[in-house]
Amino acid sequence: MMIYKNEIQSSFKSVDLCVREVLQLMEKHESLSDESLLFKVSFVLRELMNNSVEHGNKFDINKSICCNIEYNAPKLMIEISDEGKGFIRDNGYYRALDNEKRERRRGLKLIEELNFVIEMEKSTIRLNLDIS
Repeated sequence: MMIYKNEIQSSFKSVDLCVREVLQLMEKHESLSDESLLFKVSFVLRELMNNSVEHGNKFDINKSICCNIEYNAPKLMIEISDEGKGFIRDNGYYRALDNEKRERRRGLKLIEELNFVIEMEKSTIRLNLDIS
C-alpha cells in the first residue's frame, strides 16, 4: 500500500513540510502509528532528504527530491532520490561519486543501527524495515 509519494523542491523547508505530512499520514494507520516507528521514520527522512538538499542537489532549489513510502505488512519501504551523482558502498564505507575523498559514515551508519536495510543505486536510496 502506497503511504506517500511526492516530488519536492530541494530545500530544507520543503523537507520539513514533507516529513510532517508523512508522519500525519502514518499516524492514521494503526499499524504505523507506534511512537518509536514514527521517530525512526522522521529521523531517516530528515537525514536522507537533508543530505539530498546539501550534497546531492548542492542547494539548487531548481532540483527536486522524490520520496516514496510503501507499507506491505510487515515491511516498510522508504525510497529517496535526488538529482546528484550518488554514491556507492566500498569496503564498508559510502563514497560520494562526486568526491572520491569524501567517505560518508555517520548518517547512513545510524540508519543501519535503527535496523533499516539499505540498498543504493546511484542517486536513489531504498530503506527496508521489518516492523513486525
